[in-house]
Amino acid sequence: MHIDAMAHPSYNDTCEGQCCAARLEDLDVCCEGGDGGMVLPMFGDAEQRWPKGLRGFLYLTGMLWCFLGVAIIADLFMGAAASHLSAAGVSLQK
Repeated sequence: MHIDAMAHPSYNDTCEGQCCAARLEDLDVCCEGGDGGMVLPMFGDAEQRWPKGLRGFLYLTGMLWCFLGVAIIADLFMGAAASHLSAAGVSLQK
């Protein structure tokens, strides 16, 4: 057993499931104490120590912010498409 795994606070001798590893390097991205993903967690292992409620709130806020951005861009695109089609004399209504 690797010494770092024993010192890690989330290590459990009777671990179950996919997040059970003898070495920290063997943990998956989704496991507590595992390597960070490409984007999230943004602050690495330090973010893993934040309360789960705070992290959930921040992730949800970020996701809603991204959806709002997509909605604004889609609205601008549809407005531009409608003005282009009306200038060309094409009507989408029957």
